[in-house]
Amino acid sequence: MIIFNGVLESLSAKLKSIGVIMKKNILFIFLITVLFFSCGPSNTVKVKEFSPTGEVENLTTFTVEFSENLAPADQLEQWLTDEFIEFDPKIPGQYKWLDSRTLIFSPDVPLEPIQKYKAKITKKVLFNSTFTPDFDEYEFYTPDFDVLSVDFFWTRIPHKSYELSVQANINFNYAVNPDQLKQFISVLREGKEVRDFEIVSQKSNTTLAVSFGEVQQTEKDQEFKVTIDKGLNSVIGKKPLQDSRTFSQKLPPITKLQITGVSSEFDGSTVSIIIGTTQMVDQTKLKDYVVIESIRDMQFFVTESSFRIEADLENIETVELLIKKGLPGLYGGELEFEYEQVVSLVSLNPSINFSDKSGKYLMLGGEKNLQANVVNVDKIEIEVSQIFKNNLIHFLDRYSYTYNDSWGYYNPYYYTESFGRSLYTKKVELNGGRNWLQKLDINLNETIRKDIKGIYTVTVRSDEDRWIQDSKMIAISDLAIIAKQSSNQFVVFVNSIESAEPVADVEVSVISFNNQVRLQGKTNDKGIVTFNNVEEQLKGFFPQLVTAEKGDDFNYIDLRETFIETSRFDVGGKTEYSDTYQAFIYGDRNIYRPGDKANISAIIRDNNINVVKDLPVIIKVISPTGKVFDEFKKDLNNEGSFELSFNIPDYALTGQYRADLFIGSSQLIGVYSFSVEDFVPDKIRVSLKKEKEKFFEGEKAEIKTEAEYLFGTEASGLKYEADIQLRHQPFVSRTFRDYDFSRSTAENTRIENTFIDGNLNEKGEADITYIVPSGLSGGGIIKGYAFVSVFDLTGRPVNRVMDFSVYPKKYFVGIKAPGYYFGTNEKLNFQAAVVDYNDAAISDFTGTAQLVRYEWKTVLKKDYGDRYYYASEEQEVIEWEKVINFKNGLADIPFVLSKSGKYQLRIAKKGNESDGFVYKEFYAYGWGSSTASSFEVDKEGRIDIVFDKEKYEPGENSKILFMTPFAGKMLITFERNGVYEHQYVDVKERSFELNIKAKDSFMPNTYVTATLFRPHKIDNQAPFLVAHGFASMKVEKASNKLPVTITANGKVKPNTKQTILIKTSPNKDIYVTLAAVDEGILQIKNYQTPDPYAYLYAKRPLKVSSYDLYKLLLPEIISISSSTGGDKLAAELQKRANP
Repeated sequence: MIIFNGVLESLSAKLKSIGVIMKKNILFIFLITVLFFSCGPSNTVKVKEFSPTGEVENLTTFTVEFSENLAPADQLEQWLTDEFIEFDPKIPGQYKWLDSRTLIFSPDVPLEPIQKYKAKITKKVLFNSTFTPDFDEYEFYTPDFDVLSVDFFWTRIPHKSYELSVQANINFNYAVNPDQLKQFISVLREGKEVRDFEIVSQKSNTTLAVSFGEVQQTEKDQEFKVTIDKGLNSVIGKKPLQDSRTFSQKLPPITKLQITGVSSEFDGSTVSIIIGTTQMVDQTKLKDYVVIESIRDMQFFVTESSFRIEADLENIETVELLIKKGLPGLYGGELEFEYEQVVSLVSLNPSINFSDKSGKYLMLGGEKNLQANVVNVDKIEIEVSQIFKNNLIHFLDRYSYTYNDSWGYYNPYYYTESFGRSLYTKKVELNGGRNWLQKLDINLNETIRKDIKGIYTVTVRSDEDRWIQDSKMIAISDLAIIAKQSSNQFVVFVNSIESAEPVADVEVSVISFNNQVRLQGKTNDKGIVTFNNVEEQLKGFFPQLVTAEKGDDFNYIDLRETFIETSRFDVGGKTEYSDTYQAFIYGDRNIYRPGDKANISAIIRDNNINVVKDLPVIIKVISPTGKVFDEFKKDLNNEGSFELSFNIPDYALTGQYRADLFIGSSQLIGVYSFSVEDFVPDKIRVSLKKEKEKFFEGEKAEIKTEAEYLFGTEASGLKYEADIQLRHQPFVSRTFRDYDFSRSTAENTRIENTFIDGNLNEKGEADITYIVPSGLSGGGIIKGYAFVSVFDLTGRPVNRVMDFSVYPKKYFVGIKAPGYYFGTNEKLNFQAAVVDYNDAAISDFTGTAQLVRYEWKTVLKKDYGDRYYYASEEQEVIEWEKVINFKNGLADIPFVLSKSGKYQLRIAKKGNESDGFVYKEFYAYGWGSSTASSFEVDKEGRIDIVFDKEKYEPGENSKILFMTPFAGKMLITFERNGVYEHQYVDVKERSFELNIKAKDSFMPNTYVTATLFRPHKIDNQAPFLVAHGFASMKVEKASNKLPVTITANGKVKPNTKQTILIKTSPNKDIYVTLAAVDEGILQIKNYQTPDPYAYLYAKRPLKVSSYDLYKLLLPEIISISSSTGGDKLAAELQKRANP
């Protein structure tokens, strides 16, 4: 046992020794393993750089660089749609691997303004690798709304020698509504608040102009401060201005002119240099003071706060500008020191834009070419997609915002995946030089097949930066659609775009806003389909689309986009409550006391002014709270009228009541308003007299005021107040009725009201004297109004008004034009007339005539966010100036126009040109004489419609003259509550005379409308694709007017019987309404004697809405360089944008 124990102890000791050695070996092996793996390749991938972060521009490309090689070779250098980065909110776009470690993301659209974003790298970047991602989350945001800068400069108040104003142009990074700016702006001049400042800009924009009113000139610098308070919001909304912004500048005295800055612009072929100034400079002196080395032929264009230099600056990157000391301003200032600066000519940002931004329709049988302008893009991708017919309205609703994008920050982009399919994608290499403007023709013949019906989108984008793109939605068709809609009728006309002839057997559908087909029909042999009695069918389904389909041809119009604007035509009229009946409602007076009896009568006629009889009507009296106060039922008598009397309770609410007249239970046909008040009748009668009608500056206008009590005694000692107001009005000549005296460049003087008060003398009279102010200016006359109030013994006023005329000058010039549209090289003879203030011809008068031609240039400008953008800028080119002599008030002005464009003929008195010109605008165009700068983008002309008489009797023949801007096919309609008649005519010599008999259905007026179009072809002769005209034709039946005379004693005693004789024409069944009312009561609310004839024959408004697609037609372009044909870009279609 002893030996055995010894063996166990020895064995235990050995085992302990082995355990220690094994522990040491395991530790050694672990350390070796850790060391080995730490020196070998890792299995984790990280992002080395994500850029940009923080504040980013709305247009930007994102770059991600990874720590390891991720992308396989077959995924490099191609655009991918896999979502490698998850953005919140989502950003549409595509990805490209530049190499196996570098990924870029190019958004398809600009980032949302004032928006925070988060970006998270997804596992899709790993592809099939075994790396473990270790990615952070990244944040970036687009700029918040901010005020960028304020530019101050002197400007003049026209025709006032020593009165000037200061204007500030406030620059924001997003557009601002001028009405909202008024609530958040304050202005200080030398530390004192300026209260009479005015927001000059009328529309939302990124630059708003503010005028500080009249500013006194001094010999010292004046400090102006503009503060924009926090809380102001942009039109985008989201986040208002977080902190107030204050901008100040010391403007030099008007005797000094200072340069405020220099920049450059680009118009696609010409570079301009713009010099900002503190006051307007003298354009005639610029050539003596401005020097650019080696540049001689410079042209100058002047604005209120700058002047622009245009010259041949090709192949020049920088110029040295020198402005010599002494450069004069128009307000007496001079440049104190020489100004020198090296000007870098602009280097353009890459851009892609379709040449025609608004056009949407290409002719099916035409060239099918679109033109895009491309600058500094080496490779483009063209994608054409189809929008399925059944998805059209949903697609249009998604992108309808583009109709109202008035600020034009970025081009639209259309996503078609949910609405159609992609038909065609092609990449094109461009070979233009740096800053060259390339006009690229995109031909769609390769893409469009006859069996593919629907609408298309065409997108042109940079192959590198996809947000550099432009998209256009187009329809390719030969079906031109004209539609006219009233409350119970829908008429569609379909013509061929190519031939302008009507198209028969076209399937026409009217589709509602919620994609329901509500009307369907086929056009007849005249290309017309008429849907009558549609009110019930369209109830609750507002029409939005009209589609036309025949065989393989399909087209549409969106009624929101193709509406014909009628604001430039006189299509208004009296308020109508019904399209079926007219109701003239009147009372014995228009104000009652609680407890009085009210008397109301009405005359009802149908829409053609025929008698409506034996018809039950309902009269609902509505209280001031909007509730039904009382309700009555009446039957119309044989003459279509009724009488109603009802008592107004003593407890009745005071305020405005109305009587609503209904046919049946729901068809409202008329409304009459009256008041219920606790009133006291007027006790005095006030009359105003004037010694003469016409006055000049500095003269005294005497207004005699007389007041007497209604019971006969003089109102002596009563208090009176007078408010004298002067308002500018155009001068209208009765001597030369055909001449236009109203259009003038003279600016109207602002005139403050004058207040005069006092007491009547013992005879109840007062002579109110008003001195006409001096320094008045204006293009016409100034109408003066004296508003006089005389207060009775209780302090209650009786108001009267008298007018008079003030003449700022003693002569007026008018122009008579032989038309509005002319051909080039056509002999024209304009006529001018001159009259004195009495409208008598001036026998001997010398004037200055000036012919101005307008050019429009698309100029690339740099905004305050350092972005370049295109803007259309109008320029004046003086064609000639000459002296004209008037004989017996008339002068002929013959001339010939050699260039197409918009013109303005101006005439002023010789030596008084600074007082302004009278002008007449017109257009000229001809084959081969039009250039890109000849006209604005507007493709819609105007048709003047002239009647041979002021009004017609039913059955009488009328002659209607249509003066048109071009020859073509014209659709003439007669309409008011619907289309009554229509006909097509051919216009050959820019005019057409129509003879037609006036019909009973035309009473009291009908609207003659004209739509002129022509075969669409390659033709640069006229800038217009369509022209419209609207004019009201008055038709009256004079025999319906009954002459009425009342014979009664002028003065009577109380409580005596009187005989009153009422006399009219010897017709039978004549109804007479007779009311005897206190004159003092009628005087309170200026009650007017009821005149049913004037009401029933009053001009009624046009209630037909018109639509057509012609102004959205795209021009037919002959392809010289085509993106799809493989031709080289022709050199003549490339212009040097800027070296």
